[in-house]
Amino acid sequence: MINSSFSFERPKLPTANNLEKLSFDEFYELGFDDLGLPDFPPKSLMQIVRLVENRRTDEVHVFEWLDALENSEQWNALDEQEAQQALIAVWTGIGTNQIVSDIALFKVGLALDGRPSSIVHEIVDSMTIARSVPTPHKLTTLRLDWLISLQSKAYAELAQQALEDNSNIGMYLQKLRLPKANNYTEEVYLELTNCINAQNITDFEDGWLFDNFQAISTTLTRIKVCQSIILEFENYKFGDLCSEIVEKHCLPTQPNSYWGRLSHQAREVLKKKYDLTSYYDLQAISSALYSQRAADELGFTEDEVRQISNRSKFWSNYSSKFNRVRVLLPQGSHDFVHKYNGGLPDFVDVLERSSENIEVYIFELDKLMVVELLRGNVAETRIFKPDRRLFENGSLSIDTIRSLPQLEVHDHLELWQYFCERLLRINYQIHPNIGTTRFKGLGREMGTYTQDVGLPLPSSEMMSQRKLSLEAWLQKFWEAEIATGKFGKHQDLTSKGSVYLSQAMLAKHLGQVDQFRTLIRQSAEQGNSEAMYRLGQSMLRNHRSDREAKQEAESWIVKAAENGHKEAENFAYKFRLNVKKNPELPSADEGNHVAVGVNSLSQNSLDKLNKRVSIDSSRVNFLTGRAESGSADAMYELGHYLLTNVGNSLSSRLVAEKWISKAASLGHLDAVVLAKKFRIKF
Repeated sequence: MINSSFSFERPKLPTANNLEKLSFDEFYELGFDDLGLPDFPPKSLMQIVRLVENRRTDEVHVFEWLDALENSEQWNALDEQEAQQALIAVWTGIGTNQIVSDIALFKVGLALDGRPSSIVHEIVDSMTIARSVPTPHKLTTLRLDWLISLQSKAYAELAQQALEDNSNIGMYLQKLRLPKANNYTEEVYLELTNCINAQNITDFEDGWLFDNFQAISTTLTRIKVCQSIILEFENYKFGDLCSEIVEKHCLPTQPNSYWGRLSHQAREVLKKKYDLTSYYDLQAISSALYSQRAADELGFTEDEVRQISNRSKFWSNYSSKFNRVRVLLPQGSHDFVHKYNGGLPDFVDVLERSSENIEVYIFELDKLMVVELLRGNVAETRIFKPDRRLFENGSLSIDTIRSLPQLEVHDHLELWQYFCERLLRINYQIHPNIGTTRFKGLGREMGTYTQDVGLPLPSSEMMSQRKLSLEAWLQKFWEAEIATGKFGKHQDLTSKGSVYLSQAMLAKHLGQVDQFRTLIRQSAEQGNSEAMYRLGQSMLRNHRSDREAKQEAESWIVKAAENGHKEAENFAYKFRLNVKKNPELPSADEGNHVAVGVNSLSQNSLDKLNKRVSIDSSRVNFLTGRAESGSADAMYELGHYLLTNVGNSLSSRLVAEKWISKAASLGHLDAVVLAKKFRIKF
């Protein structure tokens, strides 16, 4: 744009700013009123050089200085010596005339930020030399320090300059009268923690960090700054105000927390500092999967999204019980969560291709292992005894998981939270987090929780609705179960035994214990191997069972093993039950360990042990009394006798392991040796 012989570029407004942010009036008062008028035509660059050399800079009008700063045609026409003279003249004007300094360095700031600026590059390139010359204006010196550091991308130096001025980044830029809305500001914020001593942070530094964080306007930058604070203070205590930032914005227990968007390393630091369990890692993945973006990009149905959300909320009531976590995601879900959360923790793997391609959560809950199949035809929860294959098998698939023997299987139909809480509390003595009075994910009516009663009993209408849904779900469940082949001989779903088994499981899921026991026995009597095994297990676990009942329980497990029921075979092999056919070596590691432990003791060793203990059956009651009174010696002697008496029943073996484990846990050396040989946990 050319007007009255002055050349100016057409002004351009960067999209990152608005008129208010870039208005000169925000930074300074130009004070053009008393400057008079420039010459016409305006002085050339070399004329300005001569005036400066003769100390007549006051004769150069501001508009003429502006032309000298922007007119690249004049600069291109200069030879090397003239260019040096022109630079000296222009920098003299910048150093002595505050208005020229304001305009010139503001334009330099725009240029260094990669935004449209009419300043000639010769001015930008010569800043370092100009800084070596003293200037009467301290503000000009401070601005040059900032711009030179910016030019070399020394963002930590920029943050340090703001700290030394006791200003946050935005305030310091305003003080320097430089552009405030910059593309590089985030880089400076990420260097804040490099300016302080985390090992011994002062109140001044703590307040400065807090002030800067409060001034950040974008969520993404806030998350990055939070992360830098967390990692910087990994081994040190937060300052009071930094602690307030982290606890308010980063802990997973807070609403709208940044937790899910922090790096795995940052979350690990917070877990250690605030004693958080692995549940919260799982929650971050769940939050991504039940987001609207997941529904749009992965094609999840409304019901699937709701199910994932409900399960995450339910398990949040047990967050303090979580230990290890593993997540298996189909490739599409894996890529989505990685993008959504900005990365994935180490415990997330790609799911091995299976008959169903769905998301799987595996986690330790106290002494149990829980597997959540989040979607699919059955979408069940499976509860296992500790089984290292669930965490150590590198190529785990849905089919493999379903083929493993489980303790329980639970649905996610109406009222599932009520029955799942009841199952955990009654069968496994697993209670929600201490202090829980209301279950997350449930409404006011059904969510009230008490330690003794649990959740409120549902109405009969709700139970009837659940029963109808369960019948259809159980049909799908048994089809999936039988397809695994783990029940040995082919099971016909239409046979009377299978019908009774389905009815028994329906009763169990409805909390009808007596009806379950009746139906499971009827199914076993009809030859269903799964029912035989479940009946035997149920009778063994019943503390009211007498010796005769436990012997009957063993016989049911033996029958199931003879029918090829894999878990029954493993159980019979482990506890030396007399199965007519020769059972194959079980695949379960637990069974292998027990077998090795027994076989590694020679007959000579057994004789020596029996001789050393030298007890007979008449002393069992006496030793039991002493063991129950806390005598570690009695615990060991009683356990050793029962364990090494090969003719004893399964119930004796279980009692033996219990007493040896207790004695070993009390530090009894012989018990420790025996427990290790027989792979007994203590």
